[in-house]
Amino acid sequence: MHAVRESFLFGRVAATDDPLDALRAREVLAEARSLTRRASATPLESILAVLERTGRSWADPAYAPRRAALDWLTEHVSFSPQMTRRTLELLPGILDREALLTRIRAELGPETLLDGWVHDPGFGGSFTLRPRGVLLHVCAGNVFLGAVDSLVMGLITKNVNVLKLSRTDPHLPVAFARSLAEHDPDGHVSSAVAVACWKGGDAAVEEVFKAGVDTIMVWGGEDSVKTYRQGLGLATRLVEYGPKLSGAVITRRGLAQADPADVAERLATDLIMWDQAACSSPQTVYVEDLEGPGSGVRALAPLLSGALEARSRDLPPGKMTLDEKVEVRKCRELARFSMAQGEGAVWESSGLEHTLIHETRPGFVVSPGNRTLFLKSFRDLGVVIEEFRAVASYLQAVAVVAAPDEMASLTLSLAEAGACRFTAAGGMSSVKLGAPHDGRYPLAELVRRVALEVDQPAVSVPGRLSRLLTQAARGSPFYARRLAGADLASPDALERLGLLTKDDVWAHTPPVGTDLLTGPAEGAVVFASGGSTGQPKFSYYSNAEFDRVCAVLAQLLRAAGLARGDRVGNLFVAGGLWSSFIAVDQALKKLDCLNLPIGGHSEFPLILDCLKTHGANVVIGLPSMLVELARHARGQKVRDLRLEKLFYGGEHISDEMVEFFKSSLGVRIVRSAGYASVDAGTIGYQCERSEGTIHHMVEGHQLMELLSPDTGSPVGAGEAGEIVVTSLERLLMPMIRYRTGDMGRWVPGPCPCGRTDRRFALLGRCDDRLQIGGARIVLGDVAHGISRFPELSPLFQLEARGTGGREVLTLRVELARTGGRGLKALARKVELSVLDSCEDLRMSVAKGWLGKLSIELLPPGGIPRVPRTRKVRQVVDLRRRSRR
Repeated sequence: MHAVRESFLFGRVAATDDPLDALRAREVLAEARSLTRRASATPLESILAVLERTGRSWADPAYAPRRAALDWLTEHVSFSPQMTRRTLELLPGILDREALLTRIRAELGPETLLDGWVHDPGFGGSFTLRPRGVLLHVCAGNVFLGAVDSLVMGLITKNVNVLKLSRTDPHLPVAFARSLAEHDPDGHVSSAVAVACWKGGDAAVEEVFKAGVDTIMVWGGEDSVKTYRQGLGLATRLVEYGPKLSGAVITRRGLAQADPADVAERLATDLIMWDQAACSSPQTVYVEDLEGPGSGVRALAPLLSGALEARSRDLPPGKMTLDEKVEVRKCRELARFSMAQGEGAVWESSGLEHTLIHETRPGFVVSPGNRTLFLKSFRDLGVVIEEFRAVASYLQAVAVVAAPDEMASLTLSLAEAGACRFTAAGGMSSVKLGAPHDGRYPLAELVRRVALEVDQPAVSVPGRLSRLLTQAARGSPFYARRLAGADLASPDALERLGLLTKDDVWAHTPPVGTDLLTGPAEGAVVFASGGSTGQPKFSYYSNAEFDRVCAVLAQLLRAAGLARGDRVGNLFVAGGLWSSFIAVDQALKKLDCLNLPIGGHSEFPLILDCLKTHGANVVIGLPSMLVELARHARGQKVRDLRLEKLFYGGEHISDEMVEFFKSSLGVRIVRSAGYASVDAGTIGYQCERSEGTIHHMVEGHQLMELLSPDTGSPVGAGEAGEIVVTSLERLLMPMIRYRTGDMGRWVPGPCPCGRTDRRFALLGRCDDRLQIGGARIVLGDVAHGISRFPELSPLFQLEARGTGGREVLTLRVELARTGGRGLKALARKVELSVLDSCEDLRMSVAKGWLGKLSIELLPPGGIPRVPRTRKVRQVVDLRRRSRR
């Protein structure tokens, strides 16, 4: 009795011996078409999670479907049991989440493109990738994993997939599909797969699919490709990967600089994998002569023969058909005949395990396979190039052994001849993730790239949030504890997390801990944040995440008024794990500006000289530093500055500081470079119509909440609340419901600029208020009080301390310039002005609740700066100590 053949239809297993006929094919096609919308809407993260869970099971040798597949394949495919087992062990790697993401990013770009719109500042619009729809896979049977790999490509591009079972392996694709369903409780992934059989050459069935699917992906011989080309409608895309040939080129200097025995070992690996049945298997190897004619081949061939014999003990050859044996023996006989004529040579095993032939006839030789390799001598590389060019339409991979200074010119010449992949010897059978296949990216053939020609982000927030929560729950122990048992698809999943505090970040990131990270900090960048009031925290971004932050920042700066041709002095602080300088530097590169990376630690005469020399019309930096620059320029009566625009970030500024910048530096525009933090990323931006502290949200990249500091509940319209953000793009170190420490309120109504991103007003820091002596002091009131005196700069600091049971307040203010008389009288005027601006403080002093109010007028730079950031701490409360 024979086993009943199974098929898998969109989540259902059916046992049948009957191949598909045209009527049943139409039914399968109709069901596939009905599932396209569901497949397209499935978040990529859900697909990757199902594939990875499936892969983990297949990595277990005891997994029943793996054992059953191995038993079936060992009995039915031509490979040896050892080769079959080695091949099946590659399946978990195909399904590995990180490997799939690497593949997607290389072939398609950011994976977020598959879930919705992704804004591209360089394009001035947004892109998304949409699946083509119903995808038919027709796979060759030469390497049995090919069908599974093709299905995976269809799944991660969100197509609905119909796979035609090959005659040589009707088992593994069904077993894989069943395993998908086992690991897909919602059925969103497995319902996008159908695996069925029909007779090759059944024109009626083929016509149904050729007329009804959106894409046909054919892997196989010329006959298969021709069959699906014929009569194909214009609406159906044919993605064909037909038969291919591969070879190798070894130069004299390359072999001399390498270890010939090692080269032989590596070539043996390329040759024995899949018994030379893969498109990437070498068939002809060109070896440059070392001295006399054929000397290179004669030096390498015995080593290669020995290596093949040794490797065959680990991976013996598989079963050969009678016809295959006849072909190998025919090659051997022809080689011996040539030897009798004084030409060529042959190195062969005692059986048919391997055959090496020194071929002297012209032309690239197509091998019969089964570890039969042709070796050709050459002196003139031009002859080799022409022989490759003669098979250009079939040429795929070439392994190259050459000296470093030969590699570039040699591979370019071979590429001109038709080769589309180059590897080192030993690398032909293991394709590097992200490399094209036959000169193109298969995933790109399975999607439509759609453009939104509007220079405004249009991002799918639910898809990104789902991806974020899933990644956080599965990769970060900190979030895994907080999200335990939560339905991540539920609308209230975010609220279940609670708030993320700065103490949480400090305690769960290096060097204290790693629980906030979702993986190893590889291919990443680390920045320090905080540090003004204690030990700094550290924030980790993957390189890709930071690249996106810089791209968004470029977009925000453009919205704020930075334009093509501007000459920009970047005056943020560089070094010390400080992020702003680097981020702005990268953003400016995307804006066609002249970038002057001066840095805020430079001496002011040097800064001013650079700005004048290069005609800078824009400066961007930290407000505290820009105040010092403005004061220095005014004090030194610097002329010839052409500054028009000033962009600030890293600190809040007051209206008085804006006026100070305009009067001191002559700028006409003072605007936020973007509301951001190292931990949270870019949160808000100002457009050219923004007034005061009003910002637009960076919609699609951040979720923002305004919560009452007292109750933690969302505030009502017009009410002030603490800004809490969730970064939708931070996956290495998720920042979910992070307390920024800033206050804000929603601004109703549309913006005159026409952008639809919601608006909010920044109201300062949560700690921009000081409770002392029964008074609640707001820093903005203090700033207003000192702004009445042109002798003073806008920089000040409040210090609270307890002395003898009484509370004492000191206000330090920096003078606008060095020197000056009558400071005692000026200090008294400042005191009266501040008391006039701060009603609570005035009452506290009058009632005697405050022990003492002191005014200190300091020279420029007299207020201590935070060494790393050069920021001024506006509130120093010595009545309490941080635990850090």
